[in-house]
Amino acid sequence: MGIEEKVGDVSLPESAADKEKKNPQVSIGMPVYNGEPFIREALDSLLAQTFTDFELIISDNASTDGTEAICREYAAKDDRIRYVRQPENRGALANFQFVLDEAAGEYFMWAAADDWWSENWLSENVAKIEREGLLLSFGKSVRTKADLSIDGPIKRYDFKSDNVSLRLVQYFMTDENTKGNLFYGLINAKFIKNMGVYVPKCKYGIEYPHIYKILAAGKIGCAENALLKKRNPVTGVRRYKYTTLQLILKYLISFKHVINKDRISYYFEFISLSPSVTTKLLIAASIPAKVLISLYFEYVRGAQLGIEILRKELAQKIGNKGMH
Repeated sequence: MGIEEKVGDVSLPESAADKEKKNPQVSIGMPVYNGEPFIREALDSLLAQTFTDFELIISDNASTDGTEAICREYAAKDDRIRYVRQPENRGALANFQFVLDEAAGEYFMWAAADDWWSENWLSENVAKIEREGLLLSFGKSVRTKADLSIDGPIKRYDFKSDNVSLRLVQYFMTDENTKGNLFYGLINAKFIKNMGVYVPKCKYGIEYPHIYKILAAGKIGCAENALLKKRNPVTGVRRYKYTTLQLILKYLISFKHVINKDRISYYFEFISLSPSVTTKLLIAASIPAKVLISLYFEYVRGAQLGIEILRKELAQKIGNKGMH
């Protein structure tokens, strides 16, 4: 790859061709920490995109597993990849902000190290933004098991009303089950660089107010033919060490979180972020209904899911015993 200049732990190829090279149309930022279990699949998926005018910035948050070796292997094979190993763990938010700050493209998207994208993900979302004048575009998404087999319904999100208050209330009232995935959508890079990663006062679901701020500024649309597979948090890098019993207990006690102090702060975060008095009043009036929706999706349906998992495992054990 020619002569390299070392800046920290970043390898920057230096040549006349590189200096004259135009910026890519799309920048992809992948913050990662201990992503060894699934990062190969994620990288293969991104490098297989039919849209090829992109850069991939990987910021390794001082991983202690094989993430570094894997990333350096891929960076050596594809010059669209820029791998940075942080000298110490900066924390997740700082790592997300780092890849955004490094981006040079017209459009930007964050990429999780345990996700999988259809090969037309970039092409469909770029076309969607440019065709409809959207601020952010996102394809359909589906939760999967660790082996990427489907583990839930395919979801799509459109918030394209010309009425700002209407699209903000629509988003607020949509249950939190997967709408946070919009955080990983393709967005105008200049806008998101100016906005940065929004950090709310509440601890719950920081991605939701972040997306709300985006919606206050523009529309979000769905690229129907593109698909993102997101591993279920129970099996993904973030939380895949849950046991079945822990999963069930997590759901059974989750109802208290819907009405605790932090969640109330979460609801009021949307009021404070609303751009007009009308929107503030509409969001405030919607909170009681929002609590009921959250109770259903996080408690009732969650408990049902946990019990269903237990029943399946029990049936499998009985079936295995019957074979002996």
